[in-house]
Amino acid sequence: MEAILGPIDLNSILTAAGKLFLAALMGGLIGFERETHGQSAGFRTILLICLGSCLMMMISL
Repeated sequence: MEAILGPIDLNSILTAAGKLFLAALMGGLIGFERETHGQSAGFRTILLICLGSCLMMMISL
């Protein structure tokens, strides 16, 4: 399994978690701003879109 995924160490796990956290934070801020202005796609929607796009980019690399 390690031959497919490459080496999995604490640094790579923390890097991935940091990327996901930043995507959630930025998506949450954008979603909160949209929700306060009454636009249709609010906090949860934008948060999930940002997390999903971050995961897709991390998987593709």
